[in-house]
Amino acid sequence: MKSEKQKLPRQKALEQRKSFSEQTNAARNPTASHSAQEEAVRASGKETLKKLETTQEENDKLKTATQEGQKKAAVSDAAKKVDTFVGDVIIYGLNINQIVTGHW
Repeated sequence: MKSEKQKLPRQKALEQRKSFSEQTNAARNPTASHSAQEEAVRASGKETLKKLETTQEENDKLKTATQEGQKKAAVSDAAKKVDTFVGDVIIYGLNINQIVTGHW
């Protein structure tokens, strides 16, 4: 009888140990899941930052190209005005020296 009584506490201890292991594993699973989710969010954040940097670089290039285009357009417009002015002066028979000095 003594051996059966000894088995009961041992069996109970094993059951408690098994229960504790199951509870520990159950606690670890959500933690592992949360860790995996955190890692996925971090990776997604890094990817988003890279895309943002690329977009900003493209935006800067477009801005620079637009500014250069505006400068070229302004120079072209000024050249047209000068060409028109020179054409008008030639029509009236004056040269640039006469205009600058005021001697007609």
